[in-house]
Amino acid sequence: MEPTSQDVSRILELLKQGPLRIRKAIRSVQTGRLCVRTDREPWSIGDILVHLRACSDVWGQTIIAMLTEDNPIQRYKSPRAFMNKPKYHDQEFATALESYTQERQKLVKVLTNLDDAGWARPGTYTGTTPRHRNQTVWSLTNRIVNHEQPHLEQIESLLQ
Repeated sequence: MEPTSQDVSRILELLKQGPLRIRKAIRSVQTGRLCVRTDREPWSIGDILVHLRACSDVWGQTIIAMLTEDNPIQRYKSPRAFMNKPKYHDQEFATALESYTQERQKLVKVLTNLDDAGWARPGTYTGTTPRHRNQTVWSLTNRIVNHEQPHLEQIESLLQ
């Protein structure tokens, strides 16, 4: 599917809004509350941020490879595996949110300048089921947004 200019504008706006929605949701929330896990929700708000950040970083790096290489073939990297790395897991919430915000701004800046051919640039994941998964910059960007929206709602819901 070839995106329309309205589709691109909507996706870029949703990408920009992710960090802003988290900042708005946590405004005036005590830091300790960001680490609370419950039986109902085993992930804290901090855990969700770590997950979103790992997904955004891993998939964002894949998008950059798709834009700088011709149809790169990359082994699939699980964002959940990245979540356990000290870079993600050991950061204080404010620092993690700032890192997530900065990386997101870089990705949006790159994507903002794409033409139709840029959005259509392909790449292939190996090590997935089915055996190979073909992506485009457009499909992977949509994947980021579609994955992120329920998690942003999850954060907002946990703080109500």
